[in-house]
Amino acid sequence: SGLATAELFDVSTGLVTAAGSMASARHGHTATVVGSPPSVLIAGGSGNATAELFTLGSGFAPPIAMIAQRRGHVAEVTGNGRVLIAGGIGSLGFALSSAELFDAAAGTFTATGSMTSPRAFATATQQEDALGTVLVVGGTNGAGFYYKTADVFIPSGAGSFQQQTIAMQRERAFHAATKLAGEATVLITGGTDGNTVLANTEIFVLGAPSSALASTMDRPRNFHAALALQSNRPVVIGGGLTGTPAAPESGSMLLQSAISAEILLRSNGDACNAHGE
Repeated sequence: SGLATAELFDVSTGLVTAAGSMASARHGHTATVVGSPPSVLIAGGSGNATAELFTLGSGFAPPIAMIAQRRGHVAEVTGNGRVLIAGGIGSLGFALSSAELFDAAAGTFTATGSMTSPRAFATATQQEDALGTVLVVGGTNGAGFYYKTADVFIPSGAGSFQQQTIAMQRERAFHAATKLAGEATVLITGGTDGNTVLANTEIFVLGAPSSALASTMDRPRNFHAALALQSNRPVVIGGGLTGTPAAPESGSMLLQSAISAEILLRSNGDACNAHGE
């Protein structure tokens, strides 16, 4: 079961303080920064078809109805400022292909086009193009099948998805995606193909004929966190949990993966890019 409580971390003091409680306990939800002044959109979660906005100084606003119940979905800001919510595990226990858009100005969700495949535990990353399209990569159908394909969401008008001819080298879900700023590339790290926790990474270049296998991490990782430092060097943190294709969280923890972190860079010390390790 999930938690309803929230906490705030203050970088300047290094302290964590209580930040009130949501109206609903949640797990498998997403958190996305939206609007100006910024708020955090907390969306979905197991058994939940609502979202809540958290604003510093005001706390949590009343819940907002979503189009569908979903957990393990993706959430990413599009080029026109709306938030794409796509896929996830629905009320029947299987992955969804449906998607919806949150408009921060209106405070409402509206339905948009569907992905070309039902996906849960995929990743979504805004691209560095004129439209601010969103790349959705990998995922699982929730019944043991894992994808190597990708969709791109076009935010124009009501929005639509296009399946990409480019696919990953490996099927994967529970991976992480990190945009490499200024490179028009996305670094895909780890995940699981349903049988093996992966240590390899791939570079995804929108419009390229294929993805490229890149570095191999020191440890296999899934359910991990990944982000780009100010130097543009990607860092991966924690993760590592074995399981079966239909029950990826059912196995044991890979302790050395779970307690470690890695910074990925080229041998000359530069940040990773499309030609990196």
